[in-house]
Amino acid sequence: MPWRPILSALPALILFATTLTTTPPATTHSGSSSVSTSARLAGRVPRPVPLDDLPVTGLLQNRAAPTCVGVPDGGRNLTRPVLSLCVEGAAQSWTVMHPLTEGAVTAQWLCLDATHANFTDPGPTGWVVQLYSCNGTRAQTWRVTNGLIVSSLNGYCVGPSGAAIGFITCTPSGPRLWNVPSGRLVQGATQMVDDFTGTAGSAPDSSRWTEWSACSYNPSAAFGSIACGRRDSLDGDGHLVIPADPTHGSALRSTSAFTYGVFSAWLRLPSAPGYWPAFWMLNSPQNGSSVSQVGEIDAMEAYTTWPSQYHSTSHVYASGTQTNDTDHLCGGSADLSVAFHKYSVRVEPGADGRGRISYYLDDRQCGGAFTPATNPQSPWPFAPSLSRPNWMILDLAVGGADGKQVSATTPTSLLVERVEVRQLF
Repeated sequence: MPWRPILSALPALILFATTLTTTPPATTHSGSSSVSTSARLAGRVPRPVPLDDLPVTGLLQNRAAPTCVGVPDGGRNLTRPVLSLCVEGAAQSWTVMHPLTEGAVTAQWLCLDATHANFTDPGPTGWVVQLYSCNGTRAQTWRVTNGLIVSSLNGYCVGPSGAAIGFITCTPSGPRLWNVPSGRLVQGATQMVDDFTGTAGSAPDSSRWTEWSACSYNPSAAFGSIACGRRDSLDGDGHLVIPADPTHGSALRSTSAFTYGVFSAWLRLPSAPGYWPAFWMLNSPQNGSSVSQVGEIDAMEAYTTWPSQYHSTSHVYASGTQTNDTDHLCGGSADLSVAFHKYSVRVEPGADGRGRISYYLDDRQCGGAFTPATNPQSPWPFAPSLSRPNWMILDLAVGGADGKQVSATTPTSLLVERVEVRQLF
């Protein structure tokens, strides 16, 4: 990931679910000078994201207890999903394929499946929730509504059944209710916002942004050829331009930090392959003087050789050791360099006493992480036990992906349309 502590040289976990070898068509940004700034902002801020029926990914968390549905070790057909403490690893990462209508609920290439065979103790309804290879049948079709997970085949609801889940009659109360992946990011009042208005060639607001490099932080900030000094500027059309070329990257850091909230950036990623754009946060001191226990949250970390997907994850650097959370691969088939997209991370104290980090693309959740319940101070130095504020960083580095990218050959830029921090709702 972008940051490397002085004491650690361990590589970050890089997972590629898709390898794209074609270079996207070149795109150039051209603003319209005939549209006034006030009119442009009025049509753009706040930018609404259509609520549609696209897949969403996250936890299936029971509201009556701090437990989540998971795939048992091995993840085999004809096994029952288990209930365990929520840790939001891959085994608890469920995708609801159609959150507004009905469809499959899947994790680790298996689907929730309704059956009345194969098990000796089906429970009072005579039906069992099992895991089975996804096949698109009615037995694997579910409606997720008002906290209920309802089988389209038999009309029963999912609820706890010992250490597993089973079917119970549908009543909107108690253990039948679940927190499920949301179709829309919920957020509160604005704490900080920058729309990058100003004359072309001028620097962004110095009360909000400052240079970030090995010259202002520590030697670990020299990753990806990040150069010392300011190279970013406004384009006069409401965008911050963060440039890079095959030998020099650029980065800047917010001057304000926030412990909890929703952190968002509207970005247009570069189309030139070989670059490493990121929107991320550190909760270390501003000058990088301490590496004893530092938390990093990557809302968006992309490698432009693969233009349609990016990574969201968290890391901890403690006493020379790097710990990686599950690497969430976000995006899909759309080229992220063609248009602006909203990349967000929500940092919050959990209802069960642990902090939670959730990642979103265009207000759709694509992953998340919990701080450990057993000892929240180790290894995650995030909220709530270690409530240090998070500084936002925007950068465009060179290379990355452990050398798997093609080499950058042409200069390019990361365009930033808006950055905001909102309170938790």
